[in-house]
Amino acid sequence: MIEDELTRTRLQKDSALRDKTSIEAKLTRELEEWRVRAEELADYSEEQVSKYGVREERRRADGREERLRAWDVIVEQERIAERWKRELESTVTAYEAQVKKLKKDNRLLKQGITELQARLEYPCYHSAESTQC
Repeated sequence: MIEDELTRTRLQKDSALRDKTSIEAKLTRELEEWRVRAEELADYSEEQVSKYGVREERRRADGREERLRAWDVIVEQERIAERWKRELESTVTAYEAQVKKLKKDNRLLKQGITELQARLEYPCYHSAESTQC
């Protein structure tokens, strides 16, 4: 009876050891599978971060380039506007000088016409050399 119980206990112990070994092997396999999966996910995450990091950096660089181009366009527009302003001022000055000259010419022509009309109406009065009047 004691021997039977000892044998039964040994069988239980052996069975428990086999179960333990089996469970340890199963857990070791599962642990390895999870490690492999974790490494795969880490690689994938690293790849995605790298890919999106490159995209983000490219987007930022493109944004900087766009801002620089926009700045260059604004500077060029201001330069052109300033040049047009100077040209317009020059044109206005030349136009005003031309108008002033034409007004003077018109005044002199009117004065000449008035003198000619007066000579035609009063030929003796304007001619100091004329002795026939």
